[in-house]
Amino acid sequence: MARHSFGTLVVFVASAFTIASSFTSAQSPAAPARLSVQIVNVKPEALTDWLALQQKETIPALKKIKAPAREAWTTATFGEGFQYFFSQPLDKFAQYDNPQGPMIRALGEEGARIYNEKVRKMIASVQTLAITIMPESIVPPPTYEPKFMVLNFAYSVPGRAADYDAYLRNDLIPVIRKAKPTGFVMSRTLHGGDANEFVTARYLDKMADLDGPNLPTQAIGAEAANKMAAKTAGMLQRQERRVYRYVPNLSFK
Repeated sequence: MARHSFGTLVVFVASAFTIASSFTSAQSPAAPARLSVQIVNVKPEALTDWLALQQKETIPALKKIKAPAREAWTTATFGEGFQYFFSQPLDKFAQYDNPQGPMIRALGEEGARIYNEKVRKMIASVQTLAITIMPESIVPPPTYEPKFMVLNFAYSVPGRAADYDAYLRNDLIPVIRKAKPTGFVMSRTLHGGDANEFVTARYLDKMADLDGPNLPTQAIGAEAANKMAAKTAGMLQRQERRVYRYVPNLSFK
């Protein structure tokens, strides 16, 4: 089974999430927001204990050091089971120059050691990525709480990333806007994964929304949507699509 790079989710995302709405509002419209995304594959037999640890220890520790926000998502039927991902605003990469990680700052060295020993027994893998949110994205208002999100992972052919980036900004998103979705966020992986990875995130209030046509078809009809999609010929190596469910009790704002 393929391992995703955020963007591999996401986009992580892409992506590309409600916390980006408050994060981008303080920046100029042309300045893209950045997120740190952590993808966690939990051991099935440890899921109950891991969820309890998140609520009783992880979230209180993050709040203690005044982490601004965290959003949590997990696979909703279609995708890899027992997988969660978390997104947090990434203001400056300089924050990673601090030799003391967040758990050491929150719990002290001994407390962090004990915490990490617990976590290591519960998880199969962890991946952390930095992603950038394209400013042309349709970002939901800060008060919106999503239910589901469809992530589409697109991997550009080496040397064609700029072309696909332009397609997303100049062709796709103007059409998507005509369908008036609650949110449609576009992102690209910066560090920690495939540099040719782009992720789009469509927010849903119910899974039944998937029974209808896709957003471009809703906006301009099937024939025009197919012609637009044909512009990507030769740009992409492959695409993948997964559905995630928002987890409010593992999130905070």
